[in-house]
Amino acid sequence: MTALTKDKEIESLFRMFGFRSKEEFVRDAVEEKTARLKFLLFSHTATKVGRSIAKKGLRESDILDDFEQFRHA
Repeated sequence: MTALTKDKEIESLFRMFGFRSKEEFVRDAVEEKTARLKFLLFSHTATKVGRSIAKKGLRESDILDDFEQFRHA
């Protein structure tokens, strides 16, 4: 797909969905992609932490109890 064709496609989409300008459309798309990447990073990190906790043989209740002790110390 050529750059000109891509520009026409973007223009058609931003007008179709009520964006006031190409810049507004692109800014929204970048914000949406950034949010998705942050979610993927969080999900990946949570999975790693979960695996690490499981590998150590800890349970959720152990962690919550430890947190409560720390909070009241």
